[in-house]
Amino acid sequence: MRKTQSKKLTFREKFSYGLGDCSANIIVALTGTFLSAYYTDTVGIAAAAVRNGFSDSRRFINAFRSLYGVTPLQYRKISKK
Repeated sequence: MRKTQSKKLTFREKFSYGLGDCSANIIVALTGTFLSAYYTDTVGIAAAAVRNGFSDSRRFINAFRSLYGVTPLQYRKISKK
């Protein structure tokens, strides 16, 4: 087997990756607030996805699930209780 080489990341690269991850988490967290406050049956999940910069609802649902552990619909049902 061939051993792969990995180089150390520079501070700038580490900072950039961290900043990108942080901004993605902020966007999804703001979306959670948006969903609990403004999400309606007539508008749907696609509007929430587009409003928050996602190209399609599937990507939005996956990002939301990775942060909250539930889908946006499940989150909405939980937040209404």
